[in-house]
Amino acid sequence: MSRIVHAVTGPNRASRPSRVTDLSNASIRLEKQLGQGYFSTAYLASGPWGKPVVIKVPNKGRATFETFAKEAEVLAKFDNSRRLPHLVAQILPSQSSVVPDGALVMEVVQGVPLKAMGGISEQRAIDLTVNFLEGDLSSLHQRHLVHRDIAPQNVLIDGQKMKLVDFGSADWVEKDTGRVSHGRGRQLGSPPYTDPEQRVNEQIDQSVDLYATAGLLFKMLTGQSPDPNVVAKLPEGRLKTVIDQFRATDASLRPSLSQAAAAVRSLNPNDLKAARTLRFATLYGHESEALQSLGENVGAHRNWANEVGLTTAANELRRKVDSVFFQPNASNRKTALATYYADFCLRANELGLNLGEYRNSPHHADHLNWAMSVPLAEVRNEVFARLEVIEKWAAP
Repeated sequence: MSRIVHAVTGPNRASRPSRVTDLSNASIRLEKQLGQGYFSTAYLASGPWGKPVVIKVPNKGRATFETFAKEAEVLAKFDNSRRLPHLVAQILPSQSSVVPDGALVMEVVQGVPLKAMGGISEQRAIDLTVNFLEGDLSSLHQRHLVHRDIAPQNVLIDGQKMKLVDFGSADWVEKDTGRVSHGRGRQLGSPPYTDPEQRVNEQIDQSVDLYATAGLLFKMLTGQSPDPNVVAKLPEGRLKTVIDQFRATDASLRPSLSQAAAAVRSLNPNDLKAARTLRFATLYGHESEALQSLGENVGAHRNWANEVGLTTAANELRRKVDSVFFQPNASNRKTALATYYADFCLRANELGLNLGEYRNSPHHADHLNWAMSVPLAEVRNEVFARLEVIEKWAAP
């Protein structure tokens, strides 16, 4: 018989699901894939629940029904205010070809994955981080839980809030020690957001979540993942001090969540300028790939810009624009430069780059239509004018 199981709250590992609802004749439809992690794949689904739900299906050999039962306990403990239905659905192989290995059924949480977001303005990045430290993360830690896998794919942006999802790696901590209650930490997480303790399989505490949150702040401010070699390129100043404190190798040196929120809230626009050169390098990576196909991806171009610095990268971008402007085929170069101009405007807007008085429409067609309606030289000049504004904005 197929069944859906309601999990019991609380950290007692001896707890067992309390109710079973017969789903033998239920029709379950996986509408679309939402994301895939190491242990499971999440789908938007419909069925006998009266509304769309999220169903997590275990990846072969990497998660079990017991794994999902534990995650349901964590959800039940974490956030009743979100009205997450703490349900674990076990569909037996003989009854369902849709989810033959069991599944975790959850309410749809509104928001856009941070991983799928374009650029975020500096102030919004600060507001999101403070709200997260004082909101979801504080709520989690107050319930003696640790998430262990805070990363862009596991955070949803909803207005000015970041919401945690995917509690498959979450664990309980002991009240007296503040550490994971069953020995040494398992090697989980999403590099480069993973703390040193989990990378070498040491025992962990809740500060691993703060380490990862610092990576989210860095990602939002620069557009780049918090690889240690990239983080090291931040100029000395208050922003780098905050990031380094949150990511201290010695966990005992990391601040509390309230101290961390106060530190982030105190960052001012001058402090945040330290991230702008790296953000420009992100823009350069996208633009170089669009202008010149050399078998290198965005990351390769971006890394080059990280190394050579703002001025050299900006001049190289101008040279690449001119390589399009002066190409022999006049018809092709008009379309190519107009399309590039529209892409450039949109990417700059998405990255939260300050274009001052220049056109800031969020619609690609607006920029493309303008570029196709004016002389080619005017499009080139407009690209260079925007680039100059961005270069001045990003300058240390």
